[in-house]
Amino acid sequence: MRVATRRGREPILADKDRLRQILDEQDRRTGFVHDPTATAQKARQLMLDDGIKPEDNAFSGEIMAMREE
Repeated sequence: MRVATRRGREPILADKDRLRQILDEQDRRTGFVHDPTATAQKARQLMLDDGIKPEDNAFSGEIMAMREE
């Protein structure tokens, strides 16, 4: 773990337990549920089921557009 320091002050450390609490709360509010069985193949099938066409390159096209900005 990298520790950031400021001149003349104590190192800045992350409180991992508090961070986990915050992330758990965000997941609860947004309805995010961890799925340990998730795979790339399942994600691809879900996208196909929703009508997203791989040949449209919707996701990679957006990433490429952001890089060009």
